[in-house]
Amino acid sequence: RTYSETRDLCEQIYQDTGNVVAGTVEWDYWLAEGLKKFSTYRPHIVDVIFKIETRFGDDVTGTTDKLTDSVKSQFLSGDATDEKVVHNVTDNTFAVVTAQDSTSVYSISKDIFDANEAYRIYNKRCTNNRQIYIGDVIDYLWIDSVEYPVGTKRNWKEFDGDVIEIMVDTLPDTDSTLDRLPNEDVLVRFVKPHKMFFVAGTTTGRIATTTTAGTLSISAGTLGTGSIFAGDEFHLENQRLVYTVTAQAVITSNTATFSFFPGLDTDAPNTTDVITFRTNTLKPQDEEIFGRFVVSRAAMSNSRGFINKVEPGGPGVWADYIGFQRNLYNEVIGELRGSRPRSKRLYTRG
Repeated sequence: RTYSETRDLCEQIYQDTGNVVAGTVEWDYWLAEGLKKFSTYRPHIVDVIFKIETRFGDDVTGTTDKLTDSVKSQFLSGDATDEKVVHNVTDNTFAVVTAQDSTSVYSISKDIFDANEAYRIYNKRCTNNRQIYIGDVIDYLWIDSVEYPVGTKRNWKEFDGDVIEIMVDTLPDTDSTLDRLPNEDVLVRFVKPHKMFFVAGTTTGRIATTTTAGTLSISAGTLGTGSIFAGDEFHLENQRLVYTVTAQAVITSNTATFSFFPGLDTDAPNTTDVITFRTNTLKPQDEEIFGRFVVSRAAMSNSRGFINKVEPGGPGVWADYIGFQRNLYNEVIGELRGSRPRSKRLYTRG
C-alpha cells in the first residue's frame, strides 16, 4: 500500500472515512509515530557496509603539522574528507587529517610527529583499529548484528551512538598499495523505523547527471510531485546497496537533488539508470495489523474529547470508548509479541 492507501485503511478501520473525528493532520502524526513503535515488534533491518582502517607506518621527516611517509606512500585523497584520525604510537598523541598533500604527505590538525615516530590511522572519531564510525546513519533504533568479515558475526561495543568497536583479535593491513587487497568490509545491520514514501505519481526516477563511487548526493529527474524526506530508502540500478536519504529535498519540475548514506558503492555513469524508492517497508501481511495498531493509539487519544459531552449512550460513553480501544490495542500487541528483538549472542573473536 502507498501512504495514502494506508491512511485510507486506518480511516476505514476507525469508521471515519469523512474525517469527522480525526483529520488528515492527526492521522499523519499517528502514522509517523506508529511506524517507529511498530518497528520494535516487526523490525525493519537495513544493511550498511563500513570499512575497517588499519594502515600504519613511520613518519620520516618530523615536519611541523605534517605526517610524511615516503616509504609506504599509502595516503588517499578521501582521507581528509573522511576525517581520518592519526595516532602517534610513540607519544600516544592524536590528530585529524585536514588535507592530503600527496600519497606521502598529510596535513594534520596538530603538530604531533618527530622524525622516525610510528603512526597508525583510524576511522573518524575512533581511537583504535577495531572501531568504525556510524554517526552518519540516521534515526536507527538499535543495531541488530555486526559481521566482519561479511558472513562472520561478531560481538561489539557501542560508544555514544556514533562509534562501535568490533570484538575481534586480529585485523589485516588495509594499505591499498598492497598486491593483495585485504577484506575490509564490515556489515552492520540497523533496525530502523518503518517508512512510507510520500511522493505522488511515481516511485521511480532516473539520475540526471553521472555520479562517481563514494558520492553522497545525487540529482534525479522524472520524479513525481512533493518532497523526498529523510529516511526514505531507494535502490539505484546496478548498485548492490540500499541507500537512505539524509535530508528533505523538494521536488521541482519533477527533479530533485538529495543527499544520502552510504556513499555510492560504484560509479553511476549512465543517465538512464533507474532510481527506485521503496513505497512501504512493511510486509504485506503486516499492513492490516499496522492499521489496527495506529487506530488503537489514535482512538485512545481521541477518547478524551468525549469526557464533557452528553452522548445518546449516556455519561459513560467516553469510558466505554477508551475501554474498547484499549482492548483493540491489547489485542494487536498480543499478536505482535512473537517478534521481540533477539538478545545479543556470543561470537568468535578469531
